[in-house]
Amino acid sequence: MTYTSDSKRRRANPGGACPFNADERRVLKEHARSLCPQCCREIPATVVAEPEGVFMEKACPDHGPFRAQVEQEEAVYRALMNPDPPARPGVTLVIPITHRCNLHCSMCFYPDDAIPDPSPRAVRRMIDDFEGPFIVFSGGEPTVREDLPDLISYAVRRERDTCIATNGLALQDPALVSRLSDAGLRRCLFSLNGLDERVFMAIEGRALLQQKLAALENLMRSEIEPVVSVTLVPGVNDDTLPAMVRFLAERRARLSSLRVRTHAAIGRHHDVRGSFAGETLGRLCEAWGVDRAALLDGLRLEPVYHGTTHFFVWLLCDGGDGRTVRDFRFSEPIHQRGETTAGERRPEAGPEQALWRRVRDPRGLQMYRIRMFAWSDITTLDLDEHRQTGVWHIGPGGKAMPFQVGVALNQRRPDWNWG
Repeated sequence: MTYTSDSKRRRANPGGACPFNADERRVLKEHARSLCPQCCREIPATVVAEPEGVFMEKACPDHGPFRAQVEQEEAVYRALMNPDPPARPGVTLVIPITHRCNLHCSMCFYPDDAIPDPSPRAVRRMIDDFEGPFIVFSGGEPTVREDLPDLISYAVRRERDTCIATNGLALQDPALVSRLSDAGLRRCLFSLNGLDERVFMAIEGRALLQQKLAALENLMRSEIEPVVSVTLVPGVNDDTLPAMVRFLAERRARLSSLRVRTHAAIGRHHDVRGSFAGETLGRLCEAWGVDRAALLDGLRLEPVYHGTTHFFVWLLCDGGDGRTVRDFRFSEPIHQRGETTAGERRPEAGPEQALWRRVRDPRGLQMYRIRMFAWSDITTLDLDEHRQTGVWHIGPGGKAMPFQVGVALNQRRPDWNWG
């Protein structure tokens, strides 16, 4: 696979020589840690800025040097980079409870649906062994497991907040939504990659919009909080965010969370054009009418949940239209159970505290929670960046590890014997 920077693709160039003079290179991270794309061992890496963008360079003793582009804009990388990233304990654990799915999406990172489901006993053990407060049941498609409500109930009894990551098709059934809610499900990461059938035909291969909207309506009538999840695929739906902002604003009383992730060379289709944090953040800012430079200038390193691959922000909008941004704030993710919805806790407000108090006034302002992450593949993994997110994933052998590390190892060095 060879990616060219003029088409905004990652460059994964084993043994590639640097085409720039030394005085055009600036070292941004001298002692990063990454994985060898061939044998997956941990190896040292360096992150450098050059005229074409930001690159990771690393070398394996057995498989030689590797070079890959991690960002287009040095300024964006510097703004998001924490020079001394903390290694956070695991806060959220994502457990893929099945590889089966009722769809066949082009960018799925678990493309082999023949792998047997982990046993209920293995899933319970993973829940018990993880000390963080949040459990996400993913797949494949978690709703194809008939025992999903039982697994949710078990996690709740173990004092965990629960979420499912789903394509939502099964949630057209109100009875299933009620069963999941009664089991204690708190949140649903709901995949909605666009608002016209062209997008669904390109990504899922089927016309699904009306089914998705029906399922989302069922969620919004329940006690389960929906979080709209969009994967931006270049040339397919990377123009969808303005429409998605309007969609959220029209349902702002019931829909206030959005997650956006970039497409990457993972899973079933490796030969794809990747995208970067800077351009994705730019699309988000354009959709909401926020100045990207001002947003990046407002970042604070220590208390902020962000990094060069992930970003978290609260947007405060006028209650009238739900779209005109009045202010934005950055905050730690809320880790305490019982304080996980926007109405229950808000970011520190500083001198504009009176403005933020209007969030609780139904005639006042609307607050949105926005999460964005740029998906790394194994050529660009920065282990320290991913350790600071607090989001972990089950990796080979059933072991919990930082999210994208687990996903990468499950593809390159899989071990589905989870006990």
